Amino acid sequence: HHYDRFSSFQCGDAADVCKQLGQDKRHFDLVFIDHSHTYEAVTAVCKLLGDIVSPGGMCIFHDYNNEWNADPNNHDYGVFHAVQDHLSSDLFDFYGTYGCTGLFRRRLSLIAPSVHTRTA
Repeated sequence: HHYDRFSSFQCGDAADVCKQLGQDKRHFDLVFIDHSHTYEAVTAVCKLLGDIVSPGGMCIFHDYNNEWNADPNNHDYGVFHAVQDHLSSDLFDFYGTYGCTGLFRRRLSLIAPSVHTRTA
């Protein structure tokens, strides 16, 4: 298989992996985030994605559009709220929900105005 030329699969704590990838100056055109669904865990990753998602690149959050996010008594699911609160709207534009995922695109530059609005 020659996929290793085009992709990098990482297992571990998502924030730790993102932090290490950032320190290694690695950049990706697509990052799929599917790990702990707690608000705190997703928040930690959101704060690091600007360092590893290439300009014009996409990040996809699994279970962003999961109904369990709306249950205030379910502390295991905070994906939607963490992304809304902590994924930089200066860097990322919301591109839509697809199934249970939320798709965001990193802006090509900080100067260009957003053509998409962040709503769900």
